[in-house]
Amino acid sequence: MTADALLRRVADELEVRELLARYSRGVDRADWDLLRSCFSDDAELDYGQVKGSPDEFIAFARSGLAAMTALLHTQGQSWLRIDGATGVGETYVTAYHRMPAAGDGSQDLIVGARYVDRFARRDDRWLIVRRTMVYDWTTLTPVPAQLDDPTLVVGRRDRNDPSYEILQP
Repeated sequence: MTADALLRRVADELEVRELLARYSRGVDRADWDLLRSCFSDDAELDYGQVKGSPDEFIAFARSGLAAMTALLHTQGQSWLRIDGATGVGETYVTAYHRMPAAGDGSQDLIVGARYVDRFARRDDRWLIVRRTMVYDWTTLTPVPAQLDDPTLVVGRRDRNDPSYEILQP
């Protein structure tokens, strides 16, 4: 592999990894425009509960995740294979969903899964053109207690999250 080819490969993989991180940020912060920017217009998505276009997925996510008080998508390793302007990948993810429980209190839905993706570089940016979410395990557990410390900077599921102020260009 030539130095130029290696540099192109590293740059492409970095851009795809940034795309994957942007996806998690979009979901966790309920930033639907950011989330939409991750997909091509003709993307085919299969999340099990919803199959279809990016807009169908986002409508489902907006509705289904509305009751969540906190989300945290933690990505593990990604195996990527980039070939020119297309690529494939498998990314491990653990997704934490905090939500109200029946009665008082909260519960956590924790999902261990993998994103199995096809990517394409279009108009000089990488996009997800096909995604299948493969669920490896799930657990639902009550939250016995939560730390209530007013000195903590607490995250939010919207653009009022402290990261938006800090990360502004």
